[in-house]
Amino acid sequence: MLFALRTGGDYPFVTKGEAKSRPLDGEAREKFDKMVDERVHHPKAEIALRLRVSEEFPNGSGKLLAHMLDFDLTKRPSAAECAEEWRKLLRPWIAAAPMPEQGDTAGESFEDVSAYLNAVLRQTAAMSSLQWERIISTIEKLERSNQLDESKLSRLQELRKSVGEKRLSVLV
Repeated sequence: MLFALRTGGDYPFVTKGEAKSRPLDGEAREKFDKMVDERVHHPKAEIALRLRVSEEFPNGSGKLLAHMLDFDLTKRPSAAECAEEWRKLLRPWIAAAPMPEQGDTAGESFEDVSAYLNAVLRQTAAMSSLQWERIISTIEKLERSNQLDESKLSRLQELRKSVGEKRLSVLV
């Protein structure tokens, strides 16, 4: 499904047009299924699939998707492993987690905020004015929480400054 969503409807071994017009039953369906089976079992099928994945998913998600589509079922990651890897990949794209309650660790918020700010600096994520205000507020809460060590606080301040300068340069 991820492959089809990214490619606009193509599947690893079936194009969007083929999937749309595939026969539902009978001899025509058997012929269609045989065609797909031949593509899947072609000696170079796995190499071709990995190439398509790397073209369609040029970032870290391509590596994970290729791993998920490994022809050797024993080498595929579990659902839990996939969920964890997707979470890591998506972290820069999602809003920072709310501040932890008193007594909780602020590490997760630090990780979320720093990942997001790094993504903005790498230009792999955008930031609206509202998001900027929320990030500043979260950083200020982290500073007041006394739950982060000096190196993490310093890193957040550096990132805030760099992103702030980048935002100003765009506005000028």
